[in-house]
Amino acid sequence: MPDKRYSTRLWLALALILIALMLFWPQRAFVTLLDVQADAGRLDLAALGWRGDTLVALDGEWRKIDDAIVAPERLAPDRADRPGTPHSVPDVWGPTFTDRLDSGHGQATYALDLTLPEAAGALALTVPRIRSITRVYAVSTDPSGAPEVHLLGSNGDPAATELSPRGPPPLASILFLPSDKRRVALVIQVANHVHKQGGVIATPMIGDVAMINRNTAVQDGQVVAITLILVIMAFAAVGAGMTQPSPASYYLFALMSLAAAARVLLTSDQVWDYAPTLDLSRKYDLEYLSFFVLLSAFYGFIAAMFPHERLRWASWFVVGLSAVWIGLVVAVTPFLAPAWITLWRELYEAFGFIVLGLMATMLVRAVRHDRPYARIALLCVGLAVLIGLFESAYFHHSLPASMDMAQLLILVIGVIYGIGVVERFTLMQKERDALTRDLRHRNSELQHAKAAAEQASRSKSQFLATVSHELRTPLNAILGFTDLMRQQIHGPISPPSYAGYVEDVHKSGKHLLSVINAVLDMAKIEAGRLELEAERLNLDDAVTSAVRMMLETAKRRQIQVVTEIDDDLPDVHADPRLVRQIVLNLVSNAVKFSQPGGRVAVRVGRNDNGSVDLTVADDGIGMTQADLKRVLEPFAQVAHIQRRQSGHGTGLGLPLVKSMAEAHGASFDLDSILDQGTTARVRFPAGRVLAAETNPMVTVTAR
Repeated sequence: MPDKRYSTRLWLALALILIALMLFWPQRAFVTLLDVQADAGRLDLAALGWRGDTLVALDGEWRKIDDAIVAPERLAPDRADRPGTPHSVPDVWGPTFTDRLDSGHGQATYALDLTLPEAAGALALTVPRIRSITRVYAVSTDPSGAPEVHLLGSNGDPAATELSPRGPPPLASILFLPSDKRRVALVIQVANHVHKQGGVIATPMIGDVAMINRNTAVQDGQVVAITLILVIMAFAAVGAGMTQPSPASYYLFALMSLAAAARVLLTSDQVWDYAPTLDLSRKYDLEYLSFFVLLSAFYGFIAAMFPHERLRWASWFVVGLSAVWIGLVVAVTPFLAPAWITLWRELYEAFGFIVLGLMATMLVRAVRHDRPYARIALLCVGLAVLIGLFESAYFHHSLPASMDMAQLLILVIGVIYGIGVVERFTLMQKERDALTRDLRHRNSELQHAKAAAEQASRSKSQFLATVSHELRTPLNAILGFTDLMRQQIHGPISPPSYAGYVEDVHKSGKHLLSVINAVLDMAKIEAGRLELEAERLNLDDAVTSAVRMMLETAKRRQIQVVTEIDDDLPDVHADPRLVRQIVLNLVSNAVKFSQPGGRVAVRVGRNDNGSVDLTVADDGIGMTQADLKRVLEPFAQVAHIQRRQSGHGTGLGLPLVKSMAEAHGASFDLDSILDQGTTARVRFPAGRVLAAETNPMVTVTAR
């Protein structure tokens, strides 16, 4: 389908996705995001002009105690002996590029003094992107000045002596702050012994409970909606592919959609809603497994859509390396250190961009050749590059909302390709329906043409039979009178030279009679009216008498004719006239197409399975394999045989032999080698071989 037909639905889809973007990006659509900075571990929210739709990112300087899990009561507001030094949050431990998995391991405690607004209702806290074991406290003081500790949320014990957990689950989405306190110290205890980078990865945010609830619900709904849409598209693609003769591109699109859905779910915290026992290490393994499957399926889908532009070496590179990494994730990483797979994240990102570059190269070539869908596919590969950049920015902590954008772009690509798959499927259905209608029409025409051809064949056969009959009647008179003149029964012919003319007339008449008889036999066969007068037949006598009739002709052409007939040859149930005609035609052809001094062998023998073979072999001019098929067609002539034979035939001899043999239920085989000779074989089946002494004559019409 041309891209122009595709563009209307594409732009409509993009418009709908832009609307969805506004709905799915709650930080921009529903909230006022205050970008403020804490200073020296303190932040006064009361002075910010707090409103119910306000969401505050708590970045800036917190108080940090390195390499220690400090009891929260020691960090109560206004306590003079509080430990720690100012440190910026977000705070990512460990370098991005490293070959050590423990480069970001460790523990620390963070504290921030908050002054909450008087008019604010119930407030809550959310801490996204947890890679560590984390506990969050709100510490206040009672009227006597004693610290009050409120545990807001925990996914483990950061101070535990077990330093190699398989991985923590996320914190709860909403952490409720004490509603009756206006001065609290927010304390976060962190311990990382899993990922190569730990710490406070993303900025905690505080806001109205209703706002946090709505914000969280929309974010969760975004993940679920994108996942469900991709899964539905995958099943739709499988259903469409099952109706197609070449379903590879549909199945690859389905695999791509499922892998994208898995990746959207695995890169979010919603995965624990469906798999609460999944540890963080296995989550990382599955996340990268979905990446490799998605990448290889995406490449395979593009290669299947544009096979003429596919780079063979690139296909081996992509599929081979993806298979190696998939095998590594499935079979090896479960036995390695937790989150070992994340150590080579930058290498996987580079591989992904290389594969996208290879796909772009294919699609540029496809655009140059004006392939359908090529421009749209190139657009999607460009969007995939943006996804890679957004994910890279997210993992390198340079753009907090980049993962949301990456997920939305995955949906954009899925919808665009989904529209393409639907368009292609619809177009193929229409083409198939049109072909079906055309096929039915042509079948109807063929049926009419077949009926007309059959009628014409019957008319031709009837015409040939009638004309041949009308010719044979006067021809018999001519033969009779010329025979009397040859014998000079009523006196000598004068002048004597007329005797030679009479002989020529008689020979020509006999030849014409044989031609007419052959035409009549062929007409009967084609009309299905060939009658077999089957009786007990001694093949020895039938073959010998037929060969004897050809001996004079063979002698004149200096051809040796020999017969080999088994002594214990049984009789067969066959039509004597047709069997003699078979032998005559085969021996006549063999003699006609043999050179002077040649040899023709006629053999009749019984096989182990009870059948009887009649074989005529010569060492004459032979035929090519292409000529073997042609000589079995009625009236067909082979050019090189016509040039080398001594006379012209009707082209009916071998077709008659074949039809007469098949009328007996026998097979006819013809083998030949050019300039070496030809072997013809008629095999009478065991059912035609007789053991009893008597068998009445039976007339059968062969059809």
